[in-house]
Amino acid sequence: MADVVSHLNRLLAIHYRSLPMYLADAGMWRSSTPQDDELAKALKHLVSDYKATCSRIATAILDRAGAVEHTSYSMEFTDTNFLSLDYMLVEIIELLKRDMDEMRRIVLALGDDAEAKALAQEALGAAKAHLEILTALAAKQPA
Repeated sequence: MADVVSHLNRLLAIHYRSLPMYLADAGMWRSSTPQDDELAKALKHLVSDYKATCSRIATAILDRAGAVEHTSYSMEFTDTNFLSLDYMLVEIIELLKRDMDEMRRIVLALGDDAEAKALAQEALGAAKAHLEILTALAAKQPA
């Protein structure tokens, strides 16, 4: 059970301390262009989904008599405070891809706990959907 809780805590950290969550907490600079408005809306939806997923993961940890580990944002994120949202899009996409790779490893590691594995698979599927939306928005960005 301890391994399952450890993997769930890692999944929680991926979501709770992601770059989009950091930007939502810190505030992001954006222009008033339609592209930035569309991107801000997509990121707001991603953050909302991540918050709901975090709640479900934390509940799963507590249901297994585990402790929710508190983590911090990456110090690298502080360098993004004054960067424009359209510039950050590429970084968000790259980090989301990296996070999805880690989520895939967590799904495999949760093989014996069907409920936890299903939760991790759902989180991975949601991340994939958000990645598709963000990638489509990136393709619309002017060169």
